[in-house]
Amino acid sequence: MAETISASLTPKQAIVEKLRQAQRVLITTHDDPDGDALGSALALQHVLERLGKHVTVGLSGKLNPIFDYLNGFSSIQSAVRTDPEFVIVLDETAAKTKNVEVRRLDANHLALVITPESGAIDVSQLKFEAGSYPYDLIVVLDCRSLDLVGQFYLDHKEVFDKVPTINIDHHEDNGNFATVALADTNAAATAEIMVSIIESLSQHAEPGVNLLDNHVATALLTGLLTDTGSFQNGNTTPKSLTIGAQLMAAGADHTTIIRRVFKSKPISTLRLWGKALAHIREDKPLRFAWAVISRSDFVSAQAEDNETGGLIDELLKSTNDTDFVLLLSEKKDGLHGSFRSVSPEIDVQELAKRFGGGGHKQAAAFMIPQGTAAEYEQRIINTLRQEQRGRLQEAPPSDNITQ
Repeated sequence: MAETISASLTPKQAIVEKLRQAQRVLITTHDDPDGDALGSALALQHVLERLGKHVTVGLSGKLNPIFDYLNGFSSIQSAVRTDPEFVIVLDETAAKTKNVEVRRLDANHLALVITPESGAIDVSQLKFEAGSYPYDLIVVLDCRSLDLVGQFYLDHKEVFDKVPTINIDHHEDNGNFATVALADTNAAATAEIMVSIIESLSQHAEPGVNLLDNHVATALLTGLLTDTGSFQNGNTTPKSLTIGAQLMAAGADHTTIIRRVFKSKPISTLRLWGKALAHIREDKPLRFAWAVISRSDFVSAQAEDNETGGLIDELLKSTNDTDFVLLLSEKKDGLHGSFRSVSPEIDVQELAKRFGGGGHKQAAAFMIPQGTAAEYEQRIINTLRQEQRGRLQEAPPSDNITQ
């Protein structure tokens, strides 16, 4: 019988208790997961399996192969079974069962043969009903809303509605959608929060079992380094650096992370990035820059949609005297926009909200389904100019555009 969870517990304590009590856990995150999403998910999978749980990581979208060094990467599934079991209930009031046998009649038919100890079993003694779901807990990581889980959520909406959910996230506009939610907006990455969760779970491990081993530490450091740009972005805090040191002390393979994530790029990615970086546009008076990657750029570079990861940070490093930068990418499902803030006075999360997105003060994103740059680029740039003029109190329009 499941234990009850006290309402007096903090969100973190309640999450630890639910993880401890669960036996069959489904872990998911947003579409096209980045290093923080994957690192957090695979770290938690490894930890829960060490605690004797049955764990599945399921998600939709493309997996970036640069993260294939993470333990458990190859086990991630895009399709999982979430339908409830089909149960046949036999009322044994009139006749007790002696034996139950399953017989294969042919390729498409099974027979459930019930032999009573005495008497006869009538069909009226049978009842058919839905059983339990294959998971008793769902953990959604690095996600501010279920919509961002994408097709995986749509394909399994019933189980998300019926099974208790946990959400662990660090985005400021988190929708608090889960049964228990922990959204620490001071954390640089979801992986940073996961360290504390795993430390609490360690109290319930068998003596001598180290939950924060080198596999878990490498996964979590991957999340921390990718979301902080290897501690170069403005969201880096003293706590981030302390946790990074803790993970390295726990055996994280820092060298592999840097080499695979930051130093190695496929030729297709380099081609794609070159196209974007060669056509950076800048509005100097209004202090922002942007670049556009068209659908034809992806095709000619022979690049996948997920190969834009990290490009926005390179764009940021390539510009001077700007308050923020924007990357617009024409992907298969629509027009994606990624913001990065340079100035502490600019909250790009508020800018992203103008286009239906969100994120953090210094890093935010949006997506316009089926949108194209030809249709939306000028509208978006005009809106950003209006916002910047209002902030900088500059009335005249800007014509000083370079590219």
